[in-house]
Amino acid sequence: MAAAPAVLSSGAGGGSGHAGYNIFRWYRAGWGRYTQADPIGVGGREFNADNPLRSTDAFGYAEQNPLLKVDRTGRSVATTQSAQAAMVIGFGLADFLRNYEDMRDANTIDADKYFHCLANCEAARRGPYGEMTALVMSVGREAVDYAVKGDPKSAWVADLVADFVGLTGGRSSCSSCSPPSPCKQVCKGLRPRGLDPKY
Repeated sequence: MAAAPAVLSSGAGGGSGHAGYNIFRWYRAGWGRYTQADPIGVGGREFNADNPLRSTDAFGYAEQNPLLKVDRTGRSVATTQSAQAAMVIGFGLADFLRNYEDMRDANTIDADKYFHCLANCEAARRGPYGEMTALVMSVGREAVDYAVKGDPKSAWVADLVADFVGLTGGRSSCSSCSPPSPCKQVCKGLRPRGLDPKY
């Protein structure tokens, strides 16, 4: 859960409904809302017809999304770093799960390295937390395959090489470089013959 706004507690009301002051206005934790309107109007924004609740709620906290956003001063909303990291890690895990399911559905001999490469590439494209997720998933999976399932060392090493191809191909070396190759292009050298074109 994201941190509550940094407030000076008044002690008034007690329990989860107590109020706190965070420099510009009072926040009531039990309500998850401010007790005064936004001091710069409707969040400093004009009315938004596509999302009227966010644009007109001058008493709301962090755009009514306190699990992912914070408003430490009562004047500006930001996504928490921990929420950003959790989202990227979750998306990175989803990349691995999707590619695992595709690998199982494809049921093609020697396709595992191709799908390992894709999962690593896609997760790494998500940035440092995606790269971390790829490393943890890949090394952990290969360690289990080797130590628990008894896969030969040669298979473990070949899988790690495929993981590394995807991981390094998924990294963006510089922001001013041309766009990176699609992950399917990065991993094409590991694609087995006979694999359905949809993969």
